[in-house]
Amino acid sequence: MTAGKPTDKALQPTGVGLELVPITHPNDLVQGEAASFRLLRDGKPAVDVAIAVVPGGIRYRDHLKEMAVSTDKDGKFTVTFPDAGMYWLSATVRSGGAPPAAAASHQGMGMAAGASPPAGATPAPPPFRPGERAIYAATLEVAK
Repeated sequence: MTAGKPTDKALQPTGVGLELVPITHPNDLVQGEAASFRLLRDGKPAVDVAIAVVPGGIRYRDHLKEMAVSTDKDGKFTVTFPDAGMYWLSATVRSGGAPPAAAASHQGMGMAAGASPPAGATPAPPPFRPGERAIYAATLEVAK
């Protein structure tokens, strides 16, 4: 919970990797009401990504009660939580192609093979390469 007025400062995306950006503030997740989110991959909409949403308490259930949704062309998706409680959310994005071969230490960071980054510079993260995957998982609390 947020002390005082809810803020979205900590929820701002960084533009790196697979990120969940709440459109509905996490403090406003309520049973029976639709909640919207956006999934980004390296700052751009993650399109047609399958999202699994599973209510907590599976230890004493024979069926997971998994809800399956997917992102639209803007990376958005909506979930209506049927009950209050904890929910696990998971998304996986896989790139096409074969896994990359071993590369020189700075290849894939915008530098030529064998090149060294300038002194004191922090290299950019490597791009999402063929054969790689990114996974996002979160636990959400839904109020009554």
